[in-house]
Amino acid sequence: MDMSRSKRNGFLALAALLTLGTNAFAMGGDAGCGLGSVIIKKNTVMSQTMASTTNGTFASQFFGITSGTSNCNPSGFALVEKEQIFYAESNYRHLIVEMAKGEGENLLAFAQVLGCSDKAAPDFARMTRQKYEVIFPSQKTTPIEMLESVKKEMLGNPVLAKECRSVS
Repeated sequence: MDMSRSKRNGFLALAALLTLGTNAFAMGGDAGCGLGSVIIKKNTVMSQTMASTTNGTFASQFFGITSGTSNCNPSGFALVEKEQIFYAESNYRHLIVEMAKGEGENLLAFAQVLGCSDKAAPDFARMTRQKYEVIFPSQKTTPIEMLESVKKEMLGNPVLAKECRSVS
């Protein structure tokens, strides 16, 4: 019996220590994003301590930050990359044609998705026409391969490297 009581007391001491440690973190305000912020809305010290503990227990804050979910900032790198991939895959057939021409509605929208300013859009369209065979080296080029080739060519173009935020 003494061993069970000792284990229980040790567990309670550990729980108290963890709560105090997280409490110090939560004192500054919100526990941030993650599962805790989704299920615990109240902004009191105790509520935010529980939210922070939930985030730590399930590692949901890390996942939320990298994926843009669970009330985490949706403008993070992972979300931008996903948006670019989604656009490239969804508009691939149109982009093949419009890149060959160096003009088109989908191509200009693609430039925006890649972070190009309106000022740089004509340079982007011109680059895709000039580098078409590099961007599409074969008929088996996938949307992902096309996207990576476009980004590589953007880096090599002084105007696009400066004017497009996703490549700098």
